[in-house]
Parts: sequence; C-alpha cells; structure tokens
Amino acid sequence: MLAQLPAWEAILEDGGMLIADARLDPVLDTVATARHLSIELSPALTSAISTSVPTVFHAGIDDVLLAALAIAVGAERCGPLLVDLEGHGRESDRFDLSRTVGWFTSLFPVRLDVGDVAGEDVDRALKRVKEQLRAVPGRGVGYGLLRYLNSDAAPRLARKRPPQIEFNYLGRFDGAQTDRLSLEADPATPLSHILRINAQSVNGSLSATWSWSSRHLSESQVRGWAQRWRSALESMARLPEGGHTPSDFPLVALSQAEVEMLEAAYPGLEDVLPLSPLQEGLAFHALYDGSARDVYNVQVEVHLEGTVDAPRLRAAIDALLRRHANLRVAIRHEGLNRPVQVVANSLGFRWREEDATQESRRSELLLADRSDRFALAIGPLIRAILMRASRERSVLAVTLHHALMDGWSMPLFLGELLLLYRNGGDIDALPPARPYRDYLRWLTKQDREAALAAWRDYLADLDCGTRLAPAEHHRPPAAQPRRWSRELSGEFTARLRQYARFRGLTLNAVMEGLWAIVLGRFTGRDDVVFGVTVSGRPADLSGVEQMIGLFINTVPRRARVRPGQPVSELLKDLQQGQSRMLPYEHTGLAEIQRAAGATELFDTLMIFENYPSVVDTAQGGQAPRVTAVEGYDATHYPMSLLVVPGERLHIGLEFDPARLDPETVARIGAELTRLIETLVADPDAPVYRLGIRSAAVQSLRVCEVLPDLIPALLEAQAARTPDAIAVICNDESISYRDLNARANQLARHLIARGAAPESFVGVSLSRSTQLVVTLLAVLKAGAAFLPLDPDLPRARIESMLAEAKPRIVLDAPVDAAHMSEHEVRDDERNAPLLPEHPAYAIFTSGSSGAPKGVVVSHRALANKIQTFREYLGIDAASRVAVTSPVGVDPLLEQILCPLLAGATCVVLAEFTDARRHRVSVLDGTPSLIETMHDSGTLPAGLETLVVGGESLPQRLADRLSAAGVARRILNVYGPTEACIDATAGAVTGNRVSIGAPLPNYRLYVLDSALEPSPVGVTGELYIAGVGLARGYLNRAALTAERFVADPHGAPAARMYRTGDLAFLRADGELEFVGRADQQLKLRGVRIEIGEIEGVLADCAGVVDRAVVARDDGHGIQLVAYVAPATLDRTALRAHLAAHLPDAMVPSSFVLLDVLPRNPSGKLDRRALPAPERQTVEYRAPRTPVEQTLSALFAEVLQLDRVGADANFFELGGHSLSATQLVGRARTALSVEISIRTLFDAPTVAGLARAIAEQRGQPPSPSRHANPAAVKRRGIPRA
Repeated sequence: MLAQLPAWEAILEDGGMLIADARLDPVLDTVATARHLSIELSPALTSAISTSVPTVFHAGIDDVLLAALAIAVGAERCGPLLVDLEGHGRESDRFDLSRTVGWFTSLFPVRLDVGDVAGEDVDRALKRVKEQLRAVPGRGVGYGLLRYLNSDAAPRLARKRPPQIEFNYLGRFDGAQTDRLSLEADPATPLSHILRINAQSVNGSLSATWSWSSRHLSESQVRGWAQRWRSALESMARLPEGGHTPSDFPLVALSQAEVEMLEAAYPGLEDVLPLSPLQEGLAFHALYDGSARDVYNVQVEVHLEGTVDAPRLRAAIDALLRRHANLRVAIRHEGLNRPVQVVANSLGFRWREEDATQESRRSELLLADRSDRFALAIGPLIRAILMRASRERSVLAVTLHHALMDGWSMPLFLGELLLLYRNGGDIDALPPARPYRDYLRWLTKQDREAALAAWRDYLADLDCGTRLAPAEHHRPPAAQPRRWSRELSGEFTARLRQYARFRGLTLNAVMEGLWAIVLGRFTGRDDVVFGVTVSGRPADLSGVEQMIGLFINTVPRRARVRPGQPVSELLKDLQQGQSRMLPYEHTGLAEIQRAAGATELFDTLMIFENYPSVVDTAQGGQAPRVTAVEGYDATHYPMSLLVVPGERLHIGLEFDPARLDPETVARIGAELTRLIETLVADPDAPVYRLGIRSAAVQSLRVCEVLPDLIPALLEAQAARTPDAIAVICNDESISYRDLNARANQLARHLIARGAAPESFVGVSLSRSTQLVVTLLAVLKAGAAFLPLDPDLPRARIESMLAEAKPRIVLDAPVDAAHMSEHEVRDDERNAPLLPEHPAYAIFTSGSSGAPKGVVVSHRALANKIQTFREYLGIDAASRVAVTSPVGVDPLLEQILCPLLAGATCVVLAEFTDARRHRVSVLDGTPSLIETMHDSGTLPAGLETLVVGGESLPQRLADRLSAAGVARRILNVYGPTEACIDATAGAVTGNRVSIGAPLPNYRLYVLDSALEPSPVGVTGELYIAGVGLARGYLNRAALTAERFVADPHGAPAARMYRTGDLAFLRADGELEFVGRADQQLKLRGVRIEIGEIEGVLADCAGVVDRAVVARDDGHGIQLVAYVAPATLDRTALRAHLAAHLPDAMVPSSFVLLDVLPRNPSGKLDRRALPAPERQTVEYRAPRTPVEQTLSALFAEVLQLDRVGADANFFELGGHSLSATQLVGRARTALSVEISIRTLFDAPTVAGLARAIAEQRGQPPSPSRHANPAAVKRRGIPRA
C-alpha cells in the first residue's frame, strides 16, 4: 500500500484548485448556507451517455460525466482540475462484495486535465480523462487507509491541500428506490467542499444536483458550469464513433497515438496483446529477411473420409476463430517500441477449395501453401485449403504461422473444429474457453529479475555455447529441411522405459542425457548446452491444458558430461537441474543469453513430443471420419532432435542440408541409437563406455623396417653406386665413394675425441657439402647429431650447449684424411650402437621461453628415411633439394632420403640454384614455396613438391595445383617429436588436408577422455608408432606429460600429445584446425585462431598472415597481422565478415611488409608489434537520412547521440532493439528495410547507404568517410 504514496502525492501537487486562496469555515460554510442547482437530462441524452458513448469509448459513465466536468470547469481555467471522487468502495480483484452489508464508501482525489480542448474536440478530452482515472492507484480504495490510518503516510498527505470539488455518481434507480433512500443532513454540518455534484439516473433520466458554498461561488458561475457540462455531454452523444485508449490494453505499453495508429490499420480492433517470449523470437526470425523461406510456417493435413460439406466446414473454422481471439491476430512492430499482436474481427482466415484427385497435385498444393510466407503485420496468420481427392475422400490442409499455436494445441484445435462442424458452428455448445490473454497476463506477473538471476546461476562458468554446425553466419537455410529417422523396437522401448522408471527418471530426462552425450562427442565438449522445447503451460493457471495458443518456449539445457561418471548419475543431475529451472522456463531465450553474456548458447534443439491425440468425434454425427492427421513444421536451427514416445520410440533428426551434410547427420543418429541400445544392455556403464564409438582411430600402415640403421644403409648404398653423384653444392659435386670415405674418416676422428652412443656432437655449419659429410660422420660414430644454426644468437646457442653438453662441437671443416676410409664397426666405436640410442636432437621453442631438446632414436630415424623415401618414390634418377635451415629436422630427411636411394642430394646455397641443378624433388615451407613460385625459381619438371612445416593455405594450394608446378604435390604434417613427418596427403585442388598416416604411424583424434572423436568432430591429435621421439632432453616431467600411455595400442605403447586440433574427414583424411593453446572464448564464442588464419590466407593478395589474441589493457581483442603492407584493411575485414561469425572477425588489422620469422622459418609471434589503439571518433551525420537514423539509433539505444560510424550492436543493440529500430526507420523514412539489412550494415552511415541503394539513389558523401571505422561485432540473437 505504501508504494501508492508517491502517486497520491503527485495527484495532490499544487494547482487544480477551483479558487486558489479559498478556505472553508466550519461555522460559516455549512449545509444551511449552501446553495443548490439541479439539472435534468433528457432520456435520450441519458441513454446516449450511459450506454452508447461508454460502449464506443470502452469507458464507464463516470468517465463520461467527469470528462464533461473537466471540460466545463477545467477548460475555462486552462489547467488541471482537482476533484474528490466518491465511490462505492466495493472494487476488488479478490473478493465479490456486491452483496456484502457494510460501509465501503471511498473518497479519493483525482487530477483531471483535458488540455486545450476546444469546440467539438470532446472525444480527445474523454480519452484523456478516462486514462487519468484508470491511472488512479488501486481504484482509489487505498487512499483513505494512507491518509488516516498509516502513521508514515498520513502526515505527508495531510500537508497537501484537499480538492475543493467533490463528485459522486450514485448510480441508476427507479423512483421508489430514491424515495426510500432519501436522507437529509443536519443544517449545521460543515461543508466538506466548495462545490459538490451528486448525479444519479432515475427512471431513465440523469439528474445532477450542484451544491456550493455561497460565500465563495455565485449562482451564475455554477449555472454557467452546469450548462457547459450539459453541452459537453450533448457533444459527446453526437460523436459518430469512439475509440480505444491505452488502458484498454493493460498488458502492453502504448501511447494514445500508437493506439489510434493500430485502430486505423486494423478495423474492428478488439485487443492488443504482448508477445510471449517465443513469439518474439519467431517474429524476429520472420522479420529478419523477408525474402527468405519462413521455416515457422506450420501445416497440418487432416484426411477425411465421407462427404464433406465445404460451407459447413468453413463456418466451423470461422466459429473456432471467433471462439479463440488469439487466432485472429497480426503481429505488428512498425512504429512501436515492442512488437505486439493485434486482435481484430477483420482478421479471419483465408479459405479456398481445390480439386486434387492426383497425389502429385495435392503435394504441389501443400508445398506451395507452406512455402507462401505470411505477412505478419497484415494477417491473417492462418489459412485453409479443402482438397477433394474424390467424392468420399478429402484433405483439409490448415497452414498457420507457428506464433499462433504449439503442437499441444493442434489436437485441441482439430477436436474443437470437428465438434463445431457437427453442431453447425455453435460455439455456445462448447465448454467455455479460457482466453490466451490470461496466460499472457500470467507472464507479466512473473518475477523477471529472479528468473534471470536463476538462469545466470544455472549457466555460470560456462565458457561458451555448443555449436554442432559450422559457424557460417551468413549462410541462408536450405529451401526444405531434411530428416533422418529411426524407430526402436517395442522391446527396446519397454526396456528403456523400465530403466527410467527403476531410477526415478522421466523418459524425457533419459533422452536429454543421451543427446547431451552425443553432442559432447560430436562437438568435443564436456560442458554441453542444447535447446529444449518446454510446454510452458503453468500448473497454477487452471484449465491451461485445454487452452489453445503458443505456450511452448525454448530454453537452454546444460549437461556437464564427465567421462567416468555413471550414466545414471548424469541423468539424475540433468533431471534435478531441469526441476530447479522449471519455475523459470517462461523466460525468453534472448534475455537468458544476454544474462549469460553469450551471443549464442546452442544451435541444436530437442523436442520431446508428448501431445494429446486428435479425438475423432464424428461417430454418430454429421462429421466425416478422420482417417489420418499429418503435420509439417521446422525450426531455424541447423538440427533438431524430435523424440516421440509410444509403444515404439520414434527418433527423428531434422536438419538443414545447407549447414549439415546427410552423412554427418546419419552418424549422429547412429551414435544416438547405439547409446540407447548400450544403455539398456549395460545400465550402470560409465559415460565413456556407453555406445560403440565411431572408428576415428587411424589404422597403422605397417611396412617392414630393416634391422639396419642409417650407417649400415649408407655403406650398402655406397657399395652399390660408388661412382654416382651423391651431393652437389654450387659447382662442387661428390660421388658416393668419396662421400662415404670422407664420412668414415671424420667418424673415426670423432670417436677418437670421445664421440659415442648417448653423447652429442654439436655441428655449427651452414648448408654445404661439409655439412652433409659431418652429419653422416656423427651417425657413423654412433653419436647424436646436434645441429647449431650459425645464424642463431650467441645466447641461444650457449643455452643449447649447456643443455645438451656435447662432447665435441664442429664449426669448421676437420682434416681427417689420415683416418681409414673403411666402414666403422661397433668394435671401433666407444660402445656398440643400438637402435634406441639417440640419432639427433632438435631444439624447439618452449612455452617457458627456454628451448627444449627433442631426442630421436636411430630406430625412428631409420624407419622414417626408409619408408618416406619409398613413399616419395625417390630413385637413382631423382635430384632432391636441401632447402631446410640448419637446426630443424627436415634437414635430415632432405639429406638422407636421396642418399639411401642412390639419388643426388642437391644442397641449395641459393634457392635460385634449384632450376640450374634440375631438382626433381623439392621440400619447403608454404612461405618458401610461394616465394619461389612468385619469383620463378621453382624448377621446371618437378616430380614431387613437398610442403610442410606450417599450415598450407587453401589459396596457395589452389594456386600451385592450378599452375601444375609438379606432377605430385604433397602436404605433410608432423611435429619434431614424431621424427619430422607423421602424415602426408596429396594436394589435388580440393579442400586441403594433412592426409593420412605415413607407414608405421598411428594417429588418433581424441576427446578429453582420450576416446576417439567421431568423424568430422574436432579433437586433439595424438601420434603413436615407430617414429616417436625418446622424449625431451633432461626433462623427465615434460616427457611424461606429453608422451603418454596409448590406450588404443599394444601394452606399454606410447603416444605423443601434439596439442594440435584436427578432425577426421569422411574420406579418411585428417584436416588440421589449429593449436589447442590458440583456442579462446570471446564474447561467448569459442574461437579457433587457425580457422581465422585459414580464411585470411584465402583473401586475394595475402602473402603471409597471423592472428593473435592480445590484451593490451583494453580487454582481449583479436588482431590480424597481414603482409604485404599495401593491402586494404576494409577489404580484408569484408572478406572475413563474409565467411566467419562476427565474434571471429579481428578488431584490428596490422599491415606489415613481412611478418617476423625465427631462423627455422616459422612465425615469431612474440615479435609481432602491438596494434595502434583504434577508436571510432564521433562523426556527425551529414545527410537527412543519416540524421534521421542517428536520432533513431540514439532513441532506441537510449543514448544522447550516435555518430555516423558507430556500430549499433557495439553500442548495446540486440535482436529486440533491432526489431524496434527497423520498425521506426520504416515509419520515419517510408522505406521497406529488413532486419537483415541492419545486421549487414550496422552503422548509421552504412544503413543510410543501404537505404539509398534500395531507393536507387546515388551514394551519400559519407560512403568514403572513414571506412576503416566500420566494424562488425558480436550480435546477440533471439
């Protein structure tokens, strides 16, 4: 009650007095001194103002009489009029007091202000007074309690001057009643008001007695007011039509101008209702792009057998729509702050009849009808076709927009339709229907803040949403969705129900849990969110189960899927969470997502259909018999799971083929089916053991590994081809005989100086013949080759030397000519050489900043060189280039592969030598290969081009394929820990992959539980097989962390955790995604840096690129680094915006001549410069359209001003405010624009250009103004 106090104080504010300084004297101003004037209205006028005028204005007689009083007295004074209104005090929403004996009379002040009403403009006055009276708190009943009985409020209200006028309408009486109720006051009673008006209707005529203080008012004054009062009533009675006011529609907030706009647009306006949360979402999707298919057109086919009376059926549908007003609506947003649904008697339904004896004709009619978009703002949103298949067979097709009703309502709709058909459209014969507006009123009474707080808690700590489909923001849906379906056997269905019942679970909760597991496996997430459709029918709304309308809602369902957790425990947790959120399931999804700080929580929907069936009421009546009912609906989500319980559980996956391919959907469906089957067979299984996982483990390709190690293999090759050219460098060439001899001599020299197995020999030489000799000598000595790039900083080399502690470091040629040229045997070595002894160590960058040494065994190296040489097809005729920098492992591959085949190893001191030496096999990084291709230094007639070391951009792969630079182009992948390369795949012009495992390797794509990820699902890449390194030098803990037990291999087998992300394609090849440590969450979206870099690499003109996430004190932002510096930032941004979600478009673009690289040729991310802080400075709108849009942006976003380059969504806009803005822009600019136009052009200047282009006007001057300031950012969606 105290909450009403400010309103009462506002009513009693200064002003509104009849006579400003007048005060009543209790001795002088009494009943005895008062004067009186009575006037009587004619029966005709009385009838008009008590019936017809209130009817057309949806008002009461009090509203009419007081409006006339405000005109008569208040208009003369050109200001508000303060009046005490006496009422019977029996107004109550909770109790019926109409027959209760007692004193209930209430007296409370009202402030009446009709403004500058003149002449016959009394309708506006009546509407204003009606609204002012409707705004009185609690119908005035609480005023007396606050004024006299509340110790806090009474003193505050007592200080206010009371009204000087009292008005009381006593009601309607017959003459006998008034005689019996006549009362007289004591003449000495003090007057309570300067002017008092008592009105009553007696025997059909209204009379009013005007009583006043003779000391303050004259009779002429009062008579003049009374006459003007009568005149105002006569003017009202002559009004040709009335109208609504905002209080007639209490569930929505409208202005009088908006009400009159709706009245003009919708003849026969009956009601204006808010949209339910899901209705708002459906309206947004329908309005987003008016040219695209509206997926929320719902169609139901009723197959009828028997003669159908078409006029009778049409009348039954018409009666049904009269019975349920919410089916006669249009959804209007233009010119309004929020979309509303308008009920009007002019909004019926469209009806037509068609002869369709052929099934093909019926299918054609059905498809055309459901493809025909509804004009939401125009209505109607329902139509029907009666198709006659024969004299005794018909099909009634009802197509409606999903915003009208849900699946639960459809059987009710059809059941009532059959009843009305049978009874001739007599709606009074049916039980009373509770109106849908009661549900909407219930929604308005819910605690919004408590609901949002509950959802925030429910979704707390969620790192990002769960997306199944690729994040292609701009891809439109397919013309028609497709469906995969399965039906479980009756036995399995019964056992599944038994499982649920035994554990106290609902079948719905079981299916939700299994769906969560499937989604987790197919998205690589263990914190899964998906949408669920809830019934939305509140238990505390009596009769709700028989109401027709849209009650369902889409809300998030969250499941934390722990692999070792028993499935039953997961399902119980899920059901408990569902129960906890049940009171808040009415909350709109857009609000939930904003509360959770996410732009999109999920892209899949689960629907558990538990609807009543259609009851055929035709038996014994006139209606034809219903033989079948078929329905069609869809959603905007890439995939929806439909579960239909019954004796045989039906599972359907409806999907958009433009965003998910049928093969993937089939795998998902098969996985869900397997989960159900294995759950029934093993009810207590942990999550990870549930289902037969898809075969994502790459098969081992076994090749025989010769027992010989590299030294013996080199000896054998030199013996076979002693005179063949082994090495060419510049103009120097050396035969196999000489190469082997020099290597053996140097090996003996190293042995003499202490080189031995398990020791290192440092080699700091540039690419040269001597480097080749030295590598072979170290291996022959049994030691491990430690390359030290002479171009490295001295501190880096010293760090490597301190870690490896080599016995010898060679940085210049050694004269070992005096040593024996013969093969080095074990008895000459300082210890026998074994396969597991280290062959080399490569130092790579460490996360701590210090380099870490990867140690690879002789066995791994021998396997790699033998098998890779065969894979590449290198033979004696081959000429293999050595392009790798010293210090990285491809150097060994490029040197040793040709030398084990009798081929020629061409050491390129300069890359331009490749053509001169007729190289046939070339291996290099993508940046090196592109540089050589652009400069024309790639050799002609290349047999094999091997690209590796970095991710191969699709753009470069396409260029190389199109140019035919080699007979075969291979893309190889492998970390140093896997002995150079682990996979290889042919580059064919199709989508780039990293291929399949090389011989004797296994590759796994695993989830967080080390279980195989399904085909197409990103997981972490693990490598196993012969090629694994021994580990990290002197780093036992790190070795144990990265080289882990292989649960899919033989006992004691190891696998290496690469930290790379990849997925297995349906064709059996692997596709690289990026680094796991380059994943991040930004604005609620999980982002793979590698995906952005891949799209950026495909942009025209890009030679090199990198994307990093930086936090330079202004929050995390994505920064793109691109070379060359001559590129256009705007074009780059536009390219990314066209292919990626908005959250993945970098905020800044830094253009460089070249990107910094380390000595191994890989990107040096630490050397990338910080971007300059980019801000959007305020630029005033220039054109009239920009000025209008700027004002609308500011109005909708509640900002003081908005510049021409400011982004609507960066300023806080979301789907609902976008709908508001577009509606206002349409009205203000008289232009048809869609919400999608705003999403594509979210700035004032951009939207103005789009409107100009639509109108066919030339671009505004702002087209070229500060284009770099236009940025696309995250857009929260409904």
